[in-house]
Amino acid sequence: MRSNFSSRSLSVALVIIIIAFGAKAGINIWDGVNELTQRHTPTLTILQTMESDVLEGIEEAFAYTVLNNELEKQEFEERMADFDVSAAAFQAIAGSQDEEVAEELDTYTSIVQAKEDLVEAAHLMFVDFENLGTTSSRSVGAFETNVEQIAAAFEELVEIERVELEEHVVGLERTVLIEIGLLLIASVLLLIVLLKGDCKRS
Repeated sequence: MRSNFSSRSLSVALVIIIIAFGAKAGINIWDGVNELTQRHTPTLTILQTMESDVLEGIEEAFAYTVLNNELEKQEFEERMADFDVSAAAFQAIAGSQDEEVAEELDTYTSIVQAKEDLVEAAHLMFVDFENLGTTSSRSVGAFETNVEQIAAAFEELVEIERVELEEHVVGLERTVLIEIGLLLIASVLLLIVLLKGDCKRS
């Protein structure tokens, strides 16, 4: 009688452990996925938007000095304004994180500074074009240098974000495997106890 009671008690305890492990696993996985969707995915998306704005703006700047179309110059300014909006959104997300953000915020700052230098160089190129009817090698060279600088800064920040994303995914996978392993162990123990109980009854 006592043996049956102890077997039942052990079964109940194992069921409780399995439920607890399951709940904990669900919470850990949910937290991991939530961080993935709320932080890493948005920042990468915003970075792509920022880079796209810059690339389009560069095209518009060169097009203005070739086509002498005021619309190209206006669209350059609009792309740079769009960049500022996206940059503020990126900073809001990255700045709200407490861990491992110093490197990416430093690189983000260098991108923002490179964008300001790019705009200044573009305006100097525009002034040359408007005053001389053509661009000077000096102003074009300065603009191209700034294009290279902002491209390198973007590449660095995207790489930082990519590494962080990979680390997060690996950590999430490890958590899932550990939780599944614990659940399997508890389930096997429960099965053993139940089988022993059936054998004793028969």
